[in-house]
Amino acid sequence: MAFCQSVIALVAPLGLIDGSGHCGPPPEDRPASGICALPRIGPNMEHPGLRGRLILVVENELLIAMDIVKALEDAGANATMTTTARHALILIEHDGLAGAIMDHGLTDGDSSTVCARLKERGIPYVSYSGYEPVKGASVDAPHIMKPATMDVLMRAMEKVLAGPPRIS
Repeated sequence: MAFCQSVIALVAPLGLIDGSGHCGPPPEDRPASGICALPRIGPNMEHPGLRGRLILVVENELLIAMDIVKALEDAGANATMTTTARHALILIEHDGLAGAIMDHGLTDGDSSTVCARLKERGIPYVSYSGYEPVKGASVDAPHIMKPATMDVLMRAMEKVLAGPPRIS
């Protein structure tokens, strides 16, 4: 009960509920159960260029990969992830792949071969790494230095997807 009171104290100033814990329509329209749910927030419409696009996340740190996937899905994208270059090279061959977010240091090596294959297929990608931009295949990809906010990463991905159409 104390936890609920703490949540009510935090949420009440936002105007979503009153200090008693009641929310939504006036009491006469409230269901008899008295159960109250906060409004569900839908997909983030700040990145409409990601909506419906399939994005590959290649990141060796699982929690970071999960955060990126969550941000992409919140923006309306479909996302898949891997931590290895070997698996990424298989996933790149998917015809519906619109773009990728690439870390450089992966669990089975670096991303150079993955970046080269993305480039060959004409699939745009963003390099998101703690390393400096990698010479070779990723030299013309936008580079976001870790750490960065998910909004910065989503805007960069949206920008590369808005670029020229892919060649293959």
